[in-house]
Amino acid sequence: YRDDLSSFRQDPSREAQNGCELLPAYDCWTIIDSSLIAVVQSQSAGECCEKCSAETQCARYNYRHNSSTCELLLPQKDSSSESDYETGCAAGKIFDEKESDSDKKKEKKNIVFIVVESTDGRTWTRGYQDDVIPMPNMRKLQDSGASFLRHYSNAPVCCPSRATFWSGRHAHQIPHKSQIGNFIVHGVWNNFEGLPLNYSSRLDQILYRHGYQVLTNGKLDWSTGGHSESVQLDAWTKYVDVPYQIPPYGGWYTEDPSVCGGWGSVSPGNTSVHQKDWDAVQEALSWQANLTSNKPWFLYTGLHIVHPPYATNEYWNNKINRSKISIPYWPPLNELHPCDFQQVMRKGCAPADINLTVFYNASRIKEIRAKYYAMIAEFDAMLGEYVDALFDPASDDTLFIVTSDHGDMQEEHQQHYKMAPYDASSSVPMVIAPLIGTGISSICIRFPTQLIDIAPTILDFLHLPPHPTHQGQSLLPLLNDQSAWSRDFVVQQFAGDNLAMSWSSIVFSGWRSHLTTYKLIVWGDGQMHPHLLFNLDHDLDEINNLIDSADPILIATLLSRLRSIIDYRQVAYDVADYAHRSLEAWITAQGDDWQYEIHKPGLRYDVPFDYDVKATFDAIAAFRQQNNTYALRKCRNTTTFPGAKPSLVNAK
Repeated sequence: YRDDLSSFRQDPSREAQNGCELLPAYDCWTIIDSSLIAVVQSQSAGECCEKCSAETQCARYNYRHNSSTCELLLPQKDSSSESDYETGCAAGKIFDEKESDSDKKKEKKNIVFIVVESTDGRTWTRGYQDDVIPMPNMRKLQDSGASFLRHYSNAPVCCPSRATFWSGRHAHQIPHKSQIGNFIVHGVWNNFEGLPLNYSSRLDQILYRHGYQVLTNGKLDWSTGGHSESVQLDAWTKYVDVPYQIPPYGGWYTEDPSVCGGWGSVSPGNTSVHQKDWDAVQEALSWQANLTSNKPWFLYTGLHIVHPPYATNEYWNNKINRSKISIPYWPPLNELHPCDFQQVMRKGCAPADINLTVFYNASRIKEIRAKYYAMIAEFDAMLGEYVDALFDPASDDTLFIVTSDHGDMQEEHQQHYKMAPYDASSSVPMVIAPLIGTGISSICIRFPTQLIDIAPTILDFLHLPPHPTHQGQSLLPLLNDQSAWSRDFVVQQFAGDNLAMSWSSIVFSGWRSHLTTYKLIVWGDGQMHPHLLFNLDHDLDEINNLIDSADPILIATLLSRLRSIIDYRQVAYDVADYAHRSLEAWITAQGDDWQYEIHKPGLRYDVPFDYDVKATFDAIAAFRQQNNTYALRKCRNTTTFPGAKPSLVNAK
């Protein structure tokens, strides 16, 4: 019911008609017994608002979607709220039309915060692929703002990334209770884990408590337990020594091979295949246009577009000039780092024999990139709706922040999708505009920055106090005076889906007076595989590993800075233990049916599981019998893993 809940939660006409101000999505007022007036039946949040308006004493309300009940509440000083997904909560308060003259004279600064999906951080840069992507609206913002050229996702996958930048915290610093077992998950390790359901310090919640009118619409996806069973099981079983054979079957994959190995899709005409995103854009702009209060506002839209599968229509497809698109270099499979090898296979990017000719066709790779760029071009048109309605380069009343949750590998390193430590996946573009009061019209920032810097930056721009839980840093000082900026590194990490081992990385620009930017990648606990080191200024595709020839002092500096933020050894062990605990909790919940449920039709890996059902169950049994749940497994780079003898017997 969440999509339905989202649609009426954010209905701006209902809010304007009834004079109610909504809490952030899925939040409910905390009820103290003395504050409850009555509980009545109601068919919608809008009707609940009307009932509260009609009740003389009522100042606040909670609408419970799954029970169609409306809780009418008295006013309460220092009232608090908490997230409630179980009952599908929608809540608000009666809007106070009376505003003092002093309030009206206060400086009113507003925020437009737009997060698009899966956008490689390099794609918005002028000159990228000979400017193959038409982006006129983005250029308007860049011409009056700051473009961040080394901006990074702290955890490059959907839910963990949003959990980090909405909380302002690193992925390993967001503990929460497991949704399937009675234990604590120490971080947002994978796409099934996110912010606790009762989390109350998201950026939108903080702003609401400071009196801002808040809208969050479109793709939210920041809370734990919100993703599919396939995501859960893949995240928990990456340390299981499953059998596989790449020739002839494509190995053990947990993503649809037709996405990485396909051509993308083009719908006829100019009808968008991303209509839900266009609807979210119009909903957001309608909400803003119908605001009647003089209070400042915060508008967030999350867009699904640019996320695979690579789908567009003829109109946008025809705007991409194929002659400008380059093809990434692919080393032979047996030359890949073992952990890259496993990720290539698990993403469905190690083709079965019957698909070899098509998969390695250069035209196919170019077409995948073209469809990806066409989606970015359509996103730019969506952005244009906000720019035309709300952007004024001569005024700082409204600040635009536009970015992405993570990138997309764009077939580099023989991968698509996200989750990898390379820049195509882990770097994201960001533009902040306009720049008023800095004495400059536009600027490009090359210092490493990160998504968890956004929340502190917004609070700083709005002249609100820093939040004590934030671990990022406001970027406003960087915009005003780059020479005074002291931070020279940022870190990233991921430990979940489509991986064989957790990884941590650092991007560092402080070596020898900021002349060179390096990236160091550490696998697992740092002991099982050699690190990777790349010069990001001279090796844009991250092909030439410098670890064996680098200055030992540079390596020691990078590791010291990385460890100052992430204890990657402890994270690796925590993730291994989490996999055991989660799998056992899931098996307990399934009961006697677990052996069917774990490879039932429709799971992303059900086909490779069934190539050798017995050997796969034997591997799961061996994993469950381990005495040391913190034990790690090396990444494998063999095209056939011992024990894989495909029987093609379906045991379901």
